[in-house]
Amino acid sequence: MSKRTLRKITKPVRDTGTGRYKFFSHDLPLFFRNRMPFLRHARSKLKPKEGTTLYVLSTFVLAILLIITLIQISFFTVTLTNISKERNTIKELQAKLDGDMTPYHVDYAATTLKELFSASQLTLITQKYYSYELLINGQPVTAASFTVPKGVLTLEVAEVLSSSNLPPAILTIGSVTGGDTGTKLGTYIAVQNNAGTYTQDYFATMEQEDNKTIASYQIADLQAGNVITITFKDNLAKHLDFASLVLTVE
Repeated sequence: MSKRTLRKITKPVRDTGTGRYKFFSHDLPLFFRNRMPFLRHARSKLKPKEGTTLYVLSTFVLAILLIITLIQISFFTVTLTNISKERNTIKELQAKLDGDMTPYHVDYAATTLKELFSASQLTLITQKYYSYELLINGQPVTAASFTVPKGVLTLEVAEVLSSSNLPPAILTIGSVTGGDTGTKLGTYIAVQNNAGTYTQDYFATMEQEDNKTIASYQIADLQAGNVITITFKDNLAKHLDFASLVLTVE
């Protein structure tokens, strides 16, 4: 808007016929008239001194609107700058996680994540990195009860960890043990052989193969009529299709 136009809009004009002052008539842009109703259709019965006062007041209002607009522009500029900085920080952190990190960095990342998230949240986040396998004599189990031949029976339960950049101390929270180093996968499996008048318990042999933890059982000298009961406890039962298995020896 040129200075001439602005002067024409904001300066009160005296009507030579009536001696009265007109203020903000048809020259006022629709944008300002819509936002300042008290100036709309302003045929003012103002004396010269009063017209000058309203002129100053209107100028002040326009200045305030301009300042508010500049503040809003400045605020959005700062906000966009902060968002850009945060994105760069995330990219830098991801790059560090993808590369070789010192034990200090790994511990710091684990501590920070534990401060940001609750234990239940970390459990939900990390459980998705684990999958489970249940094999009898090398074959996937598809039913809760079935028959097996006499002789030797092999049971394997495997916990498989997929690739992740999360610190190990965080990843273990999603495992069956929940990161408790005092317990093993086999702790959550109970195997019994109800052989006639007595019951025999079996204990797991633990193995570690890269990203896979295996609890294996080998039951020898099975006789016809023996019943093998396998029970999965607590967290492990939630991840398998079966809470228990009943195997009858033919």
